[in-house]
Amino acid sequence: MSAVKGALLAVCAVCCISGALGMLSPSGSYRRAVRLCVSLMVLLAVVSATSAFCDIKLPDCSQEVDGYTDDLSQAVREMVIENTRSAIAEQVEEVLRQFEIDECEIKVQMNISDNGGISVSQVDVGVPKSCADEQWQIKDLIDSRLGLYADVYIMEE
Repeated sequence: MSAVKGALLAVCAVCCISGALGMLSPSGSYRRAVRLCVSLMVLLAVVSATSAFCDIKLPDCSQEVDGYTDDLSQAVREMVIENTRSAIAEQVEEVLRQFEIDECEIKVQMNISDNGGISVSQVDVGVPKSCADEQWQIKDLIDSRLGLYADVYIMEE
């Protein structure tokens, strides 16, 4: 009877966790990846609960899963980097629209540390020569909007 209680408790816990993760996940392609992982967790919980009743032994796939986990971690890092770059570019473009600047160059440099941390190392913004007088105002506004140091330079034409 304790095996039944344990199996049902595991299924209930996984369902609660999956509901919370589903609600907390952001929209877009990342949400689909979270849904897939959550669905696999629920499926494994149900299969392991069923195996508790029928004494079925599941094969050990831990070595195969480790390779997929590394690939998934790399894919998630790349998605985070791309989303961060586009969010920074949108913020910079919004500031430049206030100065009626349409033509610009935005370069965002990012680093991935050995432990997997992602950080923005440098933001470079190129503006046309016609905006040379407002260069420092643009820089101050971008710095305050992003909360980090940005280098605003004059583009050569």
